[in-house]
Amino acid sequence: MPLDGQQQVYGAQHPPNLKLIKELKAGSSGSSSHSLPGTVVKAFRDYEKKTIDAWDIDENECFNLTDPFPISVIDSEEVAKKIIKNHKETQEKMQSNVCSRTSTKSSPGPGKALRQETNSDNQISNVSKSLKLTSISSSDLKNRDTSDLKPCVPVPNSEKSKNDNKESSMSNRHHVYVSKDFDEDSSRIKKFENIINSNPINLSELEKLSWKGIPKSYRAVCWKLLSDYLPLKKELQEKTIEQKRNSYWESVNECYSPTFLDLNHDTLRQILNDIPRMNPLVPIFQNETVQNIFQRVLYVWAVRHPGSGYVQGINDLLTPFFVVFLIDYIQIANYTEIEAKDIENLPQESLHQLEADCYWCMTKLLDRIQENYIFSQPGIQKKISALEELMKRIDRTLYEHLKKNNIEFIQFAFRWMNNLLMREIPLNCTIRLWDTYHAEPFGFSDFHLYVCAAFLSRYSKNLIEEKDFQGLMILLQNLPTRNLKTSDITLLTAEAYKLQVMFANSPSHTSGHNL
Repeated sequence: MPLDGQQQVYGAQHPPNLKLIKELKAGSSGSSSHSLPGTVVKAFRDYEKKTIDAWDIDENECFNLTDPFPISVIDSEEVAKKIIKNHKETQEKMQSNVCSRTSTKSSPGPGKALRQETNSDNQISNVSKSLKLTSISSSDLKNRDTSDLKPCVPVPNSEKSKNDNKESSMSNRHHVYVSKDFDEDSSRIKKFENIINSNPINLSELEKLSWKGIPKSYRAVCWKLLSDYLPLKKELQEKTIEQKRNSYWESVNECYSPTFLDLNHDTLRQILNDIPRMNPLVPIFQNETVQNIFQRVLYVWAVRHPGSGYVQGINDLLTPFFVVFLIDYIQIANYTEIEAKDIENLPQESLHQLEADCYWCMTKLLDRIQENYIFSQPGIQKKISALEELMKRIDRTLYEHLKKNNIEFIQFAFRWMNNLLMREIPLNCTIRLWDTYHAEPFGFSDFHLYVCAAFLSRYSKNLIEEKDFQGLMILLQNLPTRNLKTSDITLLTAEAYKLQVMFANSPSHTSGHNL
């Protein structure tokens, strides 16, 4: 039983607060201050068309989200003309290069690579020309492999020189190329190594570099640093982490005492029911040792946070931390290749360290989105309302199609917000997405809203093809994401960043709520 005045929260027992949702919608519809005059709408559309290449900025400025984003119409017109002129010249040079390349397409070696590069340029440039991700059918996702593509983003100066001879005809601002996975990019790994070995660690530089993905060998330590679990000063790290680990195990002994077990019996029972259903397709999570680790972490967190208690869905948020931190103790090529024997062979001390690290980093994450898991989960409901308003502005056709077929955003987006899209995309893609979330100042809260908007826009064409409520709901709950690659997540976060820059300070899509 809960303590006096404390209400335990379970996702299944407490459905969404429909009253609050109606109030949010009523507030948005009754607020005339957010409506835009026709002249402003036209001006915005003109500006939108003329600054379509705004993503091509210098890397040092690319991820500084704290700075304001003031743009005058006169300045934007001048910049737009220069961008269009540069882009036209670049395209002409690229076309002349393509013509010379196609003359040698019969050669079996380099010719094939050049054709692949040309196709990659076309695919990525098509994406960068739109404010939303290109809709992809399920058959395209099955046949298309984009694991070796990099998005159209600014290239660091240290890497440009390596490609000058090969791609001299391309503009640096529109540099698109085929590259190996960032886990194999030696220059990128070297940058992470230099930052991690510095003292104190430059957190700003680490965030900037981590935004586009973290190599697997450095992901665990980077997540601990970005979560504010590991100190930036080297001399404090060992002592601090030892104190944190000892503190966790003291809490375990206290929370599993008879007194606490009697008070939190319902909470523990709910956790024990949820854990076996977690990630059923990944065998490692059916291992008894792993399930015991998850049980202790979730139960201790719930006891120490009685204001929210355990909520269904929190168990999913522990999964990425567990598999990422496990890499410090075992050597595997892919996160989904972890086997039960890998866990059973680990020393007990290593398992204890792993468990404590997972607890503290999950706690840091939940502290940032605590409003999502208190009674009635108002944080999630506000985000769903904001997502609906945002989609109304960026994809009106899809929005009206969903409304015409009586689809409410809460029917599918609640899970997106509650589980941070973990039920929608593969584990490898979730981990890559969390690289960006950790590097973003409000990644797990504010930025996640724009990722969800970009994610929904990605499948706009597929959804519009469905003509009834049943077909739409089945597709929304089972989007064709099985073949998503980490490169797709890079494009998704880039599109989300565009949306954030354009709409973060716009009151209309949030209905006056502060997110």
